[in-house]
Amino acid sequence: MKVQTAKDVINNKTRTGLKLLAEYKHDPTYLTTAWFVDFSNHFFDIITSRNYKMALSKYNTDVYLSTLDHIRKFEHIIHNMSVGKGAWKPCKTGIRILCSSVVNLQEYYLNKVGYSFLLLGRFTQDSVENLFSCIRLAQPLPNIIAFKQNFKVITISKNGFIIYDMVGAVLRSVKKSYKSCETCINSVLWHENKSHPFNLVVQLKNYTPGALVEVSHDCFKAIMKCEITFRKIRFVLLNAKNIDIVQCFTEGMLYIWEGNNIPDCHKITRKILYRFIRMRSRLYGLKQRENIAALFSKQSKLTSKSIAMRESIKNKEIKRSSFISQ
Repeated sequence: MKVQTAKDVINNKTRTGLKLLAEYKHDPTYLTTAWFVDFSNHFFDIITSRNYKMALSKYNTDVYLSTLDHIRKFEHIIHNMSVGKGAWKPCKTGIRILCSSVVNLQEYYLNKVGYSFLLLGRFTQDSVENLFSCIRLAQPLPNIIAFKQNFKVITISKNGFIIYDMVGAVLRSVKKSYKSCETCINSVLWHENKSHPFNLVVQLKNYTPGALVEVSHDCFKAIMKCEITFRKIRFVLLNAKNIDIVQCFTEGMLYIWEGNNIPDCHKITRKILYRFIRMRSRLYGLKQRENIAALFSKQSKLTSKSIAMRESIKNKEIKRSSFISQ
C-alpha cells in the first residue's frame, strides 16, 4: 500500500492552495474540496499520531469528545459519499472498520483498563512493514526457508522471551529426531499452573493450545548461560579452523547442567545443548554472510559503466553544490 501519494494530495498545502484558488477565481465550490482535504488530513493525523499531544486522553474532556466526534463524522461522511458511478468501494468498508475499531479500542483501554492516554499510531502496520522490509533486504522475494532463516536472524536478541521460544523449538526437534523416554522429556518441560515468566513469545505464536513446547526453568536457565557464553566468544568461534565448532563448544558447556534434577538416561541435556548450539551457530553464520555480501556489494558498486557514470555525475553535482554553498 502506497500512502505517500495520498499524503501528497491530502495535506495542509493542498487545502491552502484550494482556498487561494477559490478567492482568485471567485468560485466557492473549491472551498468544499478544501474543507474535505482539511477534514481528512486531521483524521489522518489522529489515526497515525505518535505524539502525546495528539493522543486520546480524558485529561481534557473537550478535546477528547471533539476527537471522537471527528472520527465518527469522518465515518459518516465516507459511508454516505458517492464515488464514481456510485458503486460501493472496498476502501469505504476499510475506513468504517478502522473508525469503529478505534472507538471500541479507546473505550476499552481508557474506560475499562484505565490507561491515561492512547496513541492510535501504535496500532498501525508500520512495525509489520519494517519487519518485512528487513526480511526482504537480503532477498527481495524470499522462499519459505529463506523467510524463516532471515526472520530468526532478525529476532535473535538479548531478550529472554526469544531464547525461551528457541529452546522450546530445540526440545521439539530433539523429541522427533532422537530416542528418549517420557521421564527425560517431562523433566525438561514446564508443569506449573501459572505461566513461565518468559513464555510471552510462545503464547503469541501458539495459535492452537499446547502446540508449542514450554521448557522448565532449569532448562531455560542452563541454555541462557550457554547463550551468554556464545555471545562472548562468537568472534573466536568465527575464526576457528580445522575443528568441529559445535561439538567442541558442546563439550565445553556441559557444566551448565550441574545441579539440575534432570535424568541422564538418554542424554537429553547433551542433545538439547548440541541442537541449540548448532542452531545458534547457523544463525550467526547467516548473519555474517549477509554482512560480507553487503560489503562486497559496496565494493562492486562501480563495476557497471552506466552506474559508474551516474555516480561520477552525482559526485560532481555534490561537489559543485558544496562549492556554491561556501
